[in-house]
Amino acid sequence: MANDENLKKGNPETEFSSGRLAVEEGRKGGLKKAENAKLNKTMEAIGQALANCEPTDELVEELKSKYPDIAGDVIDNKVLLVAKLFEEAIKGNIAAIAMFRDTIGEKPIDKTENKDIRIYDDKVHRVD
Repeated sequence: MANDENLKKGNPETEFSSGRLAVEEGRKGGLKKAENAKLNKTMEAIGQALANCEPTDELVEELKSKYPDIAGDVIDNKVLLVAKLFEEAIKGNIAAIAMFRDTIGEKPIDKTENKDIRIYDDKVHRVD
């Protein structure tokens, strides 16, 4: 917290007790954080673009041969990704099983039990 001892007004070199170096380092950290946020947004946009691209004919034919019930007009890169995830799940990959289950909307609901409790006399009392 600022007080007369650690805050010396007027001279930018000694305005803070830690000196100008701390100010510059803090500024660099803020700029780096902004740069990383921009990069993450760019990577997200690239991922979305790739997922929405048309897949190659070879990949479409491979998928059709494995899963003939999937109509060719609905096959995009997202369908290919889900199919690969399914194949990994079938092999027994536990992470892929959980991710596939979540992807198809069967993620179990985490239930928390809310108990009515009251605090009085500095003690917790459960109300049943």
